[in-house]
Amino acid sequence: MVVRGGYGLFWLPAAITEVTGDVRAPAWAIGTGMLGSIDGRLTPFHTLDNPFPNGIQNPRGSAAGLNTLVGQGGAANLREFRTGYMQQWNFDIQRELGSGMVIEVACAGSKGTGLPAQSGSQLNQLADEHLALGNRLQELVRNPFAGSVQVGTLAQPTVQREQLMRPYPQFTSLTLEGYPIGHSIYHSFQMQFNKRFSASLIGVAYTASKGIGNTESRSDWLEGGAQNASMRFLNNNNRALDRSLNLFDNPQRLVVNYSIDLPFGKGQRFLRNLGAAGRAVSDLQFSEVYTAQSGTPLGLEAVNNVTGTFGGGSRPNNNGTSARLTGRAHDRLLRCFDTGVFSQPPRLHLRHHGADSTRYAPPRHQQHRLRTLQEQYVRQRRPLQRAAPRRVVQRSQPRAVRLPEHVVRQSAVRCDC
Repeated sequence: MVVRGGYGLFWLPAAITEVTGDVRAPAWAIGTGMLGSIDGRLTPFHTLDNPFPNGIQNPRGSAAGLNTLVGQGGAANLREFRTGYMQQWNFDIQRELGSGMVIEVACAGSKGTGLPAQSGSQLNQLADEHLALGNRLQELVRNPFAGSVQVGTLAQPTVQREQLMRPYPQFTSLTLEGYPIGHSIYHSFQMQFNKRFSASLIGVAYTASKGIGNTESRSDWLEGGAQNASMRFLNNNNRALDRSLNLFDNPQRLVVNYSIDLPFGKGQRFLRNLGAAGRAVSDLQFSEVYTAQSGTPLGLEAVNNVTGTFGGGSRPNNNGTSARLTGRAHDRLLRCFDTGVFSQPPRLHLRHHGADSTRYAPPRHQQHRLRTLQEQYVRQRRPLQRAAPRRVVQRSQPRAVRLPEHVVRQSAVRCDC
């Protein structure tokens, strides 16, 4: 019997924290946006025939001091910024059961601390208690910054009341890119069995696991779909709401594989003296890998963010009923879960419960990989391998999703049918 264990501590590379680059110094890389509306998109303001009536801004440098970005949006890193880290551990027991048989049981896990948070943490989000004002938040009132700001929302004579009630009303946004406030935890039980015969090998591996966290991948510019719904906090004032299953959580996974050396050709049991025909079938190896796993969660988000908080995301409401469908897969070709249990959240309202009810695991997925390999020897007696084209057979319950556009947008659908 062999017993192994290990622990590792790994600091995250600075490249994924986004603490460098001109976008972290907006006074020297500033943009001029088109002001489409000043009353919550009820009526247009600037139009495409003259999108920048007040001109285009030039980088101001440090000449204005603390007033450099007044009326604009900023992105920066705080002084208390700390590099995040990952802890990984495992404990493994391996035992030989008999001739050519080995079983291995392991527990493994990881914990992320100070992970780069979503696509940006908003410091200038409206306080939750202000939402009680309802439609009064979007009323136009006198703008005290008019005359001091040259372009944008705060350059107009009037502005929405909620802008002036933000923590920093002189800015349209204050974003902390890659702010290290994310966390994750992963636990798994792993078992593996291998049996070796004289000319073949059979292996079975099973993993049961669970991953929980409040942030996803930082490569949001590469990963769309599933990431979109989880690349922003639901409420920057209450980040605990985002603690839920990770989008890569795969609670059950089974892998069965085998390889067989076929007994044909020289030195084998059959067809050992057939000349060219024998060489054509000698040293053939046939292998297959079968994978069966449960589905990973799907991230859902509302069609429009109507919270009116200047930050965070908006996810659909759930009526307390599971979205899982049962019955034959053939009867569920047009949808893989019940969309009727979700609804568009009301305007100017924040959810007060977490994201678990909007994470739904799609049906299980199965995959077969078949491969034929032939090993022959050239004059130098070195092996030459020739592999036949792989045949991949995938079977999964249908994942086609049809959601009413006015109810909810599904942003994490991948079809493996």
